[in-house]
Amino acid sequence: MTAAMAGKQLPCHCRNKIELVAERNGYEMLQYIIRRILLVIPVVIFISFIVFYIIQLPPGDYVSSYSAKMSAAGDVMTQAEMDEMRSNLGLDRPVYEQYFVWMKKSRTAWRLRLLVQLQ
Repeated sequence: MTAAMAGKQLPCHCRNKIELVAERNGYEMLQYIIRRILLVIPVVIFISFIVFYIIQLPPGDYVSSYSAKMSAAGDVMTQAEMDEMRSNLGLDRPVYEQYFVWMKKSRTAWRLRLLVQLQ
């Protein structure tokens, strides 16, 4: 609006159009926000797949690296002990089960961290 028009009243039909445009822009903004929120969900899931994959990339697993450290220190783990440890850690499960357990534990750890920060 110009300075000359600032003091004048708009005609009734112009005010209705302006209100209609404002309502439409508000509705479009709400749609935009909802669309963005819905797009975040698959992006977060995709990123979690990538992170889990990167974590799983190194050769071997935790038990084999732990066993190697133990043997370097002079202690020897038997195959039965290694199998029991893999079972306790869930490393004997299929990859998709490991992923869902990892996601559940990540979510729980995030909540606990948030609770600690709030106190």
